[in-house]
This record gives sequence, C-alpha cells and structure tokens, in this order.
Amino acid sequence: MQHQDPVRLLHHPSPGLRHEPGVAGVALHYFDHHSGGGSELLIPTIVLLFGEDFKTAGSLSLLVSLPTMLVAFARYSRDGSFAVLGANLRFTLVMAAGSVAGAVLGGLLLGVFPDLVLIPALAVILLVSALKLARHD
Repeated sequence: MQHQDPVRLLHHPSPGLRHEPGVAGVALHYFDHHSGGGSELLIPTIVLLFGEDFKTAGSLSLLVSLPTMLVAFARYSRDGSFAVLGANLRFTLVMAAGSVAGAVLGGLLLGVFPDLVLIPALAVILLVSALKLARHD
C-alpha cells in the first residue's frame, strides 16, 4: 500500500464510508471498556477495514486514543485504581520501560518493512493474542 492522505477518511468519496469509522470507534471502545481488550484492535481495524497504511493508522490510533486515555486517567485517579501500580512497582517499571523502548524502536524502524510484510505479521500476532485470551481463565 502506498502512503495516503491522512484526512482521506474524513473526505472519503464513497458515501457508504461516512459513518463506519465512528461505528468502528464506538464498537472498539465499548469492547475495550467491557473486556480490557479493544485498544490493540484499533490499528488493525484502521488498516484492514479502512485500507489505510500503517503510518496513517498509527497516527490515527494515537489521535483517537488520547481522549480515551485522559478520561480513563481521570476516572482511575478518582477511584484509587492506580494504587495497584504502587503495589506492583517493579512490574510497572519494567512494563513502562518496555513500552518506551518499543515506541522508540518502532519509530526508528518506521518505513523499513513494507505493508506486505507487516499485515501478515499483525494477523499472526492478533491470532496468537486471541488464542491466549480465549484460554485465559
């Protein structure tokens, strides 16, 4: 896939795609809220359902995730849910460090691998994640 205009979804020529991004967003965030697992589906949905390239999908994912994270942060701060992070400080720090390292590495590798490689790799990762989630008690 070639890089496309990032605002293409907003001005898509097909009248059939006017509401699908909003419907997909509501469905993913509903799933995320009730199962804790919708956020990782955001980029695959943008790539596979709407045909955007990974760079655009990543940017859109950050854009639409920010309001969700701010609301969650406010809610979790109010009800004391962050106390669990202090109780698991080592795990929290290792996860945070891995997240930062992954973001930096991903940024450095941006554009190195073509979508033809990334899409099947993403499909495998999602299938493995789904299997692990299905087996989790």
